[in-house]
Amino acid sequence: GPHDRRGESIARRRGTVRPARNLKQARDLAKHAPLSAAGGGVAVDAATLRRILPGVVVPEEVESATRNRAPTDGAPTDAKEKETTSRVEDGTGRPGEGVPRRGTNARERRAAAKRTSSSPAAAAAALHVPGGVVLDSTRYLRALWNATRLLASSDRTPRGCVARLRVERAVRSLTRDERVVSGGFDACVVACGAAVGSIAELSGPSCSLPLSNQGGHVVELVPKPGGGASPWDENAPGILGAPYVAPLGVGRLLVGATKEFDAGVGDARRAGVVDPGLDDAAEEAADTLVADASVTYPPLKGMEVDVVRYGVRANPPRTPAGSLPLVGRI
Repeated sequence: GPHDRRGESIARRRGTVRPARNLKQARDLAKHAPLSAAGGGVAVDAATLRRILPGVVVPEEVESATRNRAPTDGAPTDAKEKETTSRVEDGTGRPGEGVPRRGTNARERRAAAKRTSSSPAAAAAALHVPGGVVLDSTRYLRALWNATRLLASSDRTPRGCVARLRVERAVRSLTRDERVVSGGFDACVVACGAAVGSIAELSGPSCSLPLSNQGGHVVELVPKPGGGASPWDENAPGILGAPYVAPLGVGRLLVGATKEFDAGVGDARRAGVVDPGLDDAAEEAADTLVADASVTYPPLKGMEVDVVRYGVRANPPRTPAGSLPLVGRI
């Protein structure tokens, strides 16, 4: 299709950054900096954020808080501690770069980050994850299927194996649909996501799965015709937040996502590319996403919407361990 982008990378390794949009977020980022440091996250001030992501807007209250932050709970006692403290406070491991110096282990990052967040007034303009990866999920799924087909036909797979993808009419029942009952399958895997309620055995009040559906739109942006080079720096990190900005390639950004609750099975079945000219909800979502993202990163105003997609996510119940996928025998 016109949006396949075959041959393009499925991931971009330019890091990610989570800017604080208000003072509360700035203080929360600093408060949780020790935990973030374990995964390579670095709390940075406003000046460092602007070096990492030129053009980003830092709210005045956030910049003031990071500039006038109270001193930490003690000066470094040796050269190694001084180096680590500097690395966490300014986000750099080498002059002019936003990547921690090699040799910094997780324990050192946690210790340094804890020092920078020890004061109640501690604040961070952003959390920078230099090792963050932005995944193009559409390209990834297509590449995964292509890899499956290649593996099925390779010499490493027993002769006679083959992978086929057949898109047919919906399977409404696991026990009454003839294609399932007499298909000769060893097992039938149900992976319908938010559309699982379309299967009879999983749609009744006594057998439905504990899921809550959440719909949402995302948009893909490209430079405006005649606008010259893309306003997005190819080496810039992805932006985390609400909304997020994920670079999919040179001159193409994914911005998302809206949150639309109480989505139904019918909504899940119409997921995919939508035409904002024919769908009022899609048009409103696209306008909202671009406007909100431009507040944090104004250069996005130099881009236009190329694709609008709609999808529905099936959210499992929250537990102390998080929202875990539902896996088991039906």
